[in-house]
Amino acid sequence: MSILTDEIQRITGACTEDPAALRACARDRWLQTLWWTAEEEGLHTPVAIARPESEEQVSRLLSWAHQTGTVLLPRGGGTGTLGAAVPDAGWVVLDTSRLRAFAVGQDDHGPVVRAGAGWVGAELEARLNASGLSLCHFPDSMAASTVGGWIATRSFGQLSMRYGGIERQALSVRAVYPGGEARAEEPSLHLGTEGTISVVTEASLRCRKAPEGWDGVGVRCSSMSEALGIVRKTPELLAPPSALMVQGPSDLYAAGLHSGFPGRFSGVREALAAFALRNQGLLELARKGLDKDWILYLLFEDVPEGTAGTVLPRLGVPQERACPKLAHLLGRRSLYWDPGVQARTVERRCFADVLDVWSPFERLPALESAIRSALANIAFTTSFIGHFDERGACLQVTLAGSGRTLAETQGLYESAWRAAHEACVRFGVRAAHHRGVGLARLPWVRSCVDPAWHETLRRRKAACDPNGILNPNKLML
Repeated sequence: MSILTDEIQRITGACTEDPAALRACARDRWLQTLWWTAEEEGLHTPVAIARPESEEQVSRLLSWAHQTGTVLLPRGGGTGTLGAAVPDAGWVVLDTSRLRAFAVGQDDHGPVVRAGAGWVGAELEARLNASGLSLCHFPDSMAASTVGGWIATRSFGQLSMRYGGIERQALSVRAVYPGGEARAEEPSLHLGTEGTISVVTEASLRCRKAPEGWDGVGVRCSSMSEALGIVRKTPELLAPPSALMVQGPSDLYAAGLHSGFPGRFSGVREALAAFALRNQGLLELARKGLDKDWILYLLFEDVPEGTAGTVLPRLGVPQERACPKLAHLLGRRSLYWDPGVQARTVERRCFADVLDVWSPFERLPALESAIRSALANIAFTTSFIGHFDERGACLQVTLAGSGRTLAETQGLYESAWRAAHEACVRFGVRAAHHRGVGLARLPWVRSCVDPAWHETLRRRKAACDPNGILNPNKLML
């Protein structure tokens, strides 16, 4: 072990410089990293990984780093898709996975769980389920993302229609600043900061009695506008839905290419997806036949199975417009969280990524049209709307394509990513919602976040981290 690693081991009790572990921490799930050469990977490989298991150890590590000028990158599950957890060579990764404090309490509004930043969502949910409780937060990355990561990226989940994003569910956080000071603070001071000003060590989150069951129903709509009109009536229901999704059929079938077959046929479905992306003319022809209907899915908790459809008349929807419930589609979009599928997709000279952008209800159809138009000659696109709130929702546009070579595929991906974000800028909406900024959105950071929030964060960074030891250069700080 090196002198550096020995010192970190003394402070935290656990440190590694294993080459395989270091290479794994050189990247998160940002698609761009899959085209890296060995030389490019070396430019982002850290020198060590520190694994503290207590807030006290985190505090001592940050105090030491502040004094020595050692740059630290806080890292949770590494599920981010935008490069926020990508270090530079010479940095030390601060792995939060051993921060697993756990306690259940109660406030005036219901049960509360105090959870360490290292808890993976699915594991925390299982621990709560054993006591008859459940989280209110279910992001697509639930199987691998962590509590600390949810705070760092201002995460949203599938049930945000009813419970909101993590900003409504986090009651307080504990965080350690450069210099070693630990504080209990309002979550708003840390939401979306991507590990640039502090290391979140734990969060107190609202939870609830675990639902006894759920049921869903789909509604065929002639357009996105019609589907959104029905969505805006749902708050009038006595028991509003916990989750809403609006999806075009081409998006449904595109997702099905990756998850519509049993696991032993995974190679077949991935080959089919690659074939489709390499023959986009066929995809466009198929779209013309498929995109006749948009489908709205409504999912309800604590209702008897088979009863969700009874709400349709109250929403002004004829019963014959109902389609078979497809509640299992909640897990369909996990393609973008599976690094193995991502890597094999790129090896087949294909790419698929997702743009997430929030918009008011009345502007969503025009925004979706503008993004599709901007990508018309670059990538195949499908659209999905979720993460609803009182004023609008998150439009998620899948952009996919294929080139004749790996280099051409990478170039097409970069062109598509750039065109999509510039379309959002021209349209006047923020080209980011719940996945952060990272490195992928750095060129558009000023249009991705609130300018006043960014200026406040810049001042806080200068005041609390003058030596720039925490994830520097992210968020243009």
